[in-house]
Amino acid sequence: MGGVRFVAFGHVRVLIDADEVPISRSRERQVLACLLASRGVPVSAHRLATDVWGADAGASTLGLLQVAISRLRSLLDPGRSRGANGLIVSTPSGYLLDAVAASVDLWGFEDGAARLLAQREPDAAECAALAARWLPPYAGIDVAGPRRHADRLTDLYADLRLAHAKALLRGGKWSEAVRLLRAMAEEYCFREPVWCLLALAQYRDGRQADALATLRHLRLTMAEELGVHPTLATESVEEAILRHDDEALHGYLTEPSAVLLTPGRRVREPVLFGRDAQLAQGAEALDGCLGDRSARAVLVEGEAGSGKTAYLDALTRLAVERGFRVVRGQNHPGRLAPPLWPWAEVVAPLTGEPAERHEPPKRPATSAGSVLTLLREAAGATPLLVAIEDLHWADAATLQLLALVARTRVPAPILLVATRRTSVVPGPALLECVAQLSRSGAAHIKVDALPKEAVAELLGSRLGPHFAELDDAVAELTGGNPFFVLQYAALLAAGADPGHDAALNPADPHLPEGIRDVLRERLHGLPASVASLLVAASVMDVIAPESLAQLVGRPLDEVLVDLDVALSAGLLVEDGVNYAFAHAVARKCVSSELSAARRVRLHERAGRLMRAARNLDRIAD
Repeated sequence: MGGVRFVAFGHVRVLIDADEVPISRSRERQVLACLLASRGVPVSAHRLATDVWGADAGASTLGLLQVAISRLRSLLDPGRSRGANGLIVSTPSGYLLDAVAASVDLWGFEDGAARLLAQREPDAAECAALAARWLPPYAGIDVAGPRRHADRLTDLYADLRLAHAKALLRGGKWSEAVRLLRAMAEEYCFREPVWCLLALAQYRDGRQADALATLRHLRLTMAEELGVHPTLATESVEEAILRHDDEALHGYLTEPSAVLLTPGRRVREPVLFGRDAQLAQGAEALDGCLGDRSARAVLVEGEAGSGKTAYLDALTRLAVERGFRVVRGQNHPGRLAPPLWPWAEVVAPLTGEPAERHEPPKRPATSAGSVLTLLREAAGATPLLVAIEDLHWADAATLQLLALVARTRVPAPILLVATRRTSVVPGPALLECVAQLSRSGAAHIKVDALPKEAVAELLGSRLGPHFAELDDAVAELTGGNPFFVLQYAALLAAGADPGHDAALNPADPHLPEGIRDVLRERLHGLPASVASLLVAASVMDVIAPESLAQLVGRPLDEVLVDLDVALSAGLLVEDGVNYAFAHAVARKCVSSELSAARRVRLHERAGRLMRAARNLDRIAD
């Protein structure tokens, strides 16, 4: 038996003393593949018959299985005596392949990878040598057991390559690590550790702007394709790169690899739904810049999840088609980046130097002249689109410089595009900047709720054909917010029943975690008095300011001020002289902040107030 070797990288083969044993029948190869995939764990005859011959396999199929087992035994153990088990063993629990790991290429790969990945700092050369043995396993075998084993092996192979990349980074081989990780990023579109390590390698290679662009691309891809945000681990890597926190980044290198998502799904060309009018506005601004060769400004506004970044990407593609060069700078939450960082990102590609090497002056007025000169010279050769993203997180200096550049109206084909989240209560610096942009003639482009037709298209792009009732339910639940629509699409694609009341009942909707996180962040970003007022209002079907003031025991004038803050944050909408939650999921999320006991008491009190109000109305009539 020592001369028998099993190969399942690529096609399933058997070698005896280096000579291949021909297995001519596909069913026998499939049975052998199932035994290889189980790795010493008995597989019942019923399971083998069902996996190989299909779910409709009947009693007669067991006879066919026994014939296949008998033929395999004769091929693998030609000298085996009748009744002896040989390599294929019969047990009370089923059949198993009695082989050692060294005789099965897949088993040897598994053991070697597990050994390396268990080490805190595996050797780069060993990782590379083992990874070089890889071929897609079980080629041509479409059977459940081998398919599951192939998926596990593919994930193991990815982790092995990640370990190789980490070893390269620890050894200071930045460029080599970038090449390996860039190739992996093409294969594993949503495996976050790959993108984090690529960003880290670029950062170590002295390319901080490229590193941040890599993480920004990951965030956009996950939002558009999966409708989710990156994990906290990914955000911590971005924060560490912004802070130049080498200690935190070194800690990331020593953590074990983690498989987060199954690889292999390619990024589709992004499609923008329901934004034809807004794109037409952007195209008009681009054409205007080209027509009179003068600078123009555009402010793109919308709540969280409304698709501002997706719109900016679509506008960017239009600009490139018209011959524009595009440079982008992004603000970051929590004041992580230094002042004027977005402008450093804009300037870097125009000067050919990394953004982190630019030391912008502390006063924006002193930098405006040099920035304007640089933009004018760059646009003299090629029309320019300059995008400054997420103004709601911008520092005062960045906002002041943006207003100065917009107000100057450079005599060159430059389109200045800024984006901001309307669901964040603006501070004085942002309000002043927006006012200056308006006075300079900037076009305001609202990226607001999608109409039901666009919700149907967006759902169709993720789910395929579906019932029209689903469009109505999701549109009502989400208020047309594209991010929320994608969250429900992901929920349904994962197996939820599209007609299931628990998932899509507007009165008590299921909240996907992505939606819950976004809304909770928005709620807790409000002043405490506004947040507590909304929590109380969540028990009311109609939010009448007078009744709400009585419910919470506060003066009506104060309640009206806080309601206006919630309105500007996008959690409420006006309903005549009253208010309502912007969408059912917002009300559900806010309501979840209440304990069961408090919710019951508020419901009872709100009911009494509403009945009293109706009685007064009848008396008045």
